[in-house]
Amino acid sequence: MLFSFLKLLNVQGFSTTFSRYDYLAKTIPGFAICYPFLELFLGIAFLTQTLLIAAGLITLIVMVSQSIGVANVLRTNQTIQCACLGTAISLPVSYLTLFENLVMILMSGYMISKLTW
Repeated sequence: MLFSFLKLLNVQGFSTTFSRYDYLAKTIPGFAICYPFLELFLGIAFLTQTLLIAAGLITLIVMVSQSIGVANVLRTNQTIQCACLGTAISLPVSYLTLFENLVMILMSGYMISKLTW
């Protein structure tokens, strides 16, 4: 939820930066603008333990999209600002970004499997 608040400080700036590497943001108009609100919703859902399967599935889809984009940035040796902390803090996309996304994929996949089986 904290990261969504950092993104909400400058939604337009976040959107521009995020669209440089996220696959969904590149292909779905308006997704990058909606993403900070989606992230806030997911944080509230996980915190209150409501809609957990939906929240897990959305997290899985979003993290896979981001991981593909981050992997492409790393593969092509581009230097792009990571939008993970909004525009207030300037960090480049790195292997740590990819690692974080992969851990989120594993966690959401595990959660979905525990909730559905």
